[in-house]
Amino acid sequence: ALAGSVSGLSELQFLLLSGNQILDCGATALSQGLSSVLKLQQLDLQCNRIGQDGWNAIIDRLPLCTQLSILNSCRACSLLLAGDCKDLDLSGYEMGFAATKFLSRSSSTLKSLDLRKSGLGVEEWSALGESLKSCVCLAEILDFGWSKSVLAHGVTSMDLDKRDIGDLEAVVISALLPRAASTLSVLQLCNNNISDDGAMYLCQSIKLLTELIFLDLSNNRIHDAGANWIAVSLTHLPCLQKLDLANNWIGDPGTEAISGSLRTLTRLQTISLSRNQITDCGATALASILHLLINLEKLDLKLNRIGPEGWSTLLDVLSLCSNLMSLNDCGSYA
Repeated sequence: ALAGSVSGLSELQFLLLSGNQILDCGATALSQGLSSVLKLQQLDLQCNRIGQDGWNAIIDRLPLCTQLSILNSCRACSLLLAGDCKDLDLSGYEMGFAATKFLSRSSSTLKSLDLRKSGLGVEEWSALGESLKSCVCLAEILDFGWSKSVLAHGVTSMDLDKRDIGDLEAVVISALLPRAASTLSVLQLCNNNISDDGAMYLCQSIKLLTELIFLDLSNNRIHDAGANWIAVSLTHLPCLQKLDLANNWIGDPGTEAISGSLRTLTRLQTISLSRNQITDCGATALASILHLLINLEKLDLKLNRIGPEGWSTLLDVLSLCSNLMSLNDCGSYA
């Protein structure tokens, strides 16, 4: 009812509806009237129950409100809509969906972005990531303490060990990694909380890192599905010398997928798959390609579920790896 009345209030300047029970359908209905409220200066819909569909309907109409300067108590709304911003503070105002829509307008100027407590989830950050890719001057995202090291121009090494990185953060990192595609040689994402979904997003960009020498995803929560994504990315990393996937939940299907990709990585020197869920089947798959890795110096498969049959198959092949110096962290192997 209110939505229908709004369209007739051509002189309306302030519409404050925060802290109610508005859902997507109510927000969509309200959006239909916004195009008639040309003098609207402030719109506040914070703390309702509006989801992505409802916000998208509202945001699609915002460019028609040419005098709008404040959205959800955020005075940076007009800057976001106008574009060419350098420092953009959208924190704490449920402005994430608006940022996803309009951030590209500042792609050539934006240096600092603050979206803390903005209500963005994995799906929204994924959409926002497409805009972030084009923000060539961006130096910091205040939501993430590690962003400066990822955004640095010409970066050759990213150490993101123990940074409490989960799937949401993985989405953001994936959006930013292409900036370092021609320079990055070391990517360490160990000791975090990345699951299969996070691995999927990351690997879409990892495959672009053609100069990568060391990839470390150890001590995360990656299962076989994530290992399959890793396997796809490995085929695009011809310079890779060290791969660490220890202490995850990778079983035989994931090991088989990774083994299929390793056969082309002839520069590989170190493989660590310790503390996973590999059995004899996975060990056999890995054994079938080890003779192709002529530079392999270190192989770590300890604390899996490999039995006598799997180890026997591996040891038969390892005798062909003339450069192997360490097996299961035992430097006396050679």
